[in-house]
Amino acid sequence: MKKEQKTLKSKLMRMYLLSIIIPLLILGFVLTYFIMQLSREKSTSEVVISNNRAYDDINSTLRIATNAMNKFKADKALYDKLSYFYMSYRTTLPFKDYYEFQNTLDYYPDDIVDIQVFTSNQTILNSRFVKKTTEDLQTKEWFQETLKRNGSTYFFHADGSLYLSALLKRGGISRDVHVICIQMNIEKINSIIRRNEYSSIFVDDNGFIMSSNVSSYVHKTLQEADLEEIYDMGSGIYNYRKGNFENAVVTAFIPEEGNSYFKIVTFINNRQYSRIVLNAILISSVVIIVSIILSFTSLTLFSRSILRKFMLIKQYMHNVARGNFNYIKVDNEDIIEFDNLFHDLDTMSQSLTNLIKQVYDVTNQKNEIALKNEEIKFKLLANQINPHFLINTLETIRMKAFLNGDRDLADIVKCLSRLMRYNLEIKTAEVDLVREIENIENYFEIQKFRFGERLKYSIDKENMPSNYMILPMLIQPIVENAVIHGFEKTNKDMEIKVYFETDDEYFKIIVYDNGYGISKEKLDEIHEKLNHLDEIGGTHIGLTNIHHRTRLFYGEKYGIEIDSVQNSYTKVTVKLPLFIE
Repeated sequence: MKKEQKTLKSKLMRMYLLSIIIPLLILGFVLTYFIMQLSREKSTSEVVISNNRAYDDINSTLRIATNAMNKFKADKALYDKLSYFYMSYRTTLPFKDYYEFQNTLDYYPDDIVDIQVFTSNQTILNSRFVKKTTEDLQTKEWFQETLKRNGSTYFFHADGSLYLSALLKRGGISRDVHVICIQMNIEKINSIIRRNEYSSIFVDDNGFIMSSNVSSYVHKTLQEADLEEIYDMGSGIYNYRKGNFENAVVTAFIPEEGNSYFKIVTFINNRQYSRIVLNAILISSVVIIVSIILSFTSLTLFSRSILRKFMLIKQYMHNVARGNFNYIKVDNEDIIEFDNLFHDLDTMSQSLTNLIKQVYDVTNQKNEIALKNEEIKFKLLANQINPHFLINTLETIRMKAFLNGDRDLADIVKCLSRLMRYNLEIKTAEVDLVREIENIENYFEIQKFRFGERLKYSIDKENMPSNYMILPMLIQPIVENAVIHGFEKTNKDMEIKVYFETDDEYFKIIVYDNGYGISKEKLDEIHEKLNHLDEIGGTHIGLTNIHHRTRLFYGEKYGIEIDSVQNSYTKVTVKLPLFIE
């Protein structure tokens, strides 16, 4: 099987793909991976910084409330006013001249919303900041927890807000119980959490989400929000692949002088990572595209330089195929290999010119025989000349060319000798299709010697039946017509295909060429002549002769069909029987 041929340009492009494009793509993938890793680390670092900033701001608010609470716990005047047993109405309003509560609210308006003191001293009337303890209040969980802590501060969440409470006590046993409760500004904490671009929650030690920038999490427990794993996490960075989340950054802390435990949790979701991946791919793509453009430009400039030299060689070979042996002189060649090649072409051109001159002289001597008698026709001359003399003469020429080192000329003379031998040795009504095809190949090789790379041919031997007998000289006239009428009238490259098809009724031999084609008027004229075999004449006698012989030998329904479009193609189909009896 003939090896598939490729152009130099396609070879260079394949080399370019293997040596440059593929390594660049691999490098791009590796670069993308590392950029993604760095971007992930940067994103995680940003979340940690954001968490720390939120911690600082929230802890500052908690510290303000704690400091205010410590001030009230240390205020002896406040404790004395709450503990005194009042006997008259006038003395039951002891806080009308106590301004520390209002001063604290005025001084920290963004951090503290309200201050309430609950006392069991029944001699004190309820006022703006001081109220008597009720039975209902005493049953509340936060109130009982505050009493248990015995003076330690207690943070708790109630009614959508954050509170700080503590028991006011001094040394010794107190007759009354005084609990102070500071309501902090939960909206400030909400604003701190909401300014985070990532999903964040603020959780107390009971697992209650007091604040979040995700509305579906607000005022829910971790279990209700399907985040129960967060409850056991301390400060750190965790792989938290749940839902759309990838990581969780946890900052856990205990406020100063407090026993409560808080967590700020920020989640990094897939959307943030998708943006990171997109940026990484974009950067890598830019690097790869710039590298490909630079490398392709360099390769293009180099390949153009090489191809220009090959085109000079190709032009010279085409000139040789047309019989023009004028060498294309190339001076100042900078590549040694091409300089040697051009020198060898010059030597070959001179050798071919000398050899053809010798063959021409020999041919002229043989042609003098045709001038001896103008009245003798070609048939009489063929009868007088010994066919073996011509074959032996061609063999002598072939050996002469071979000895002179011109193998191409020797091969062509050999093909011509085989062609003549086949035509002279035909003595039967039918020949094997294989021999007929071999004869066609000899004819093609002779024409390729003449036209060079302008002529290409192919024969579909794989679909050619074996032991199929046909009339001799049935295909060569069609091929010869394709070369003469289809090729010599145009300057474009020509391709001739010989292939075989079989249907339910016919075995078909098809000769297709992309040559000059036949005009519609001329094609109608040829069809007319094929239908009237008695009117043989014109430039397509060979086709008419084939059609006539086929119909006489095989039957009226067999013969040739012609399809052609001018300046496009010509297709000649010889229809033969499927089986020869």
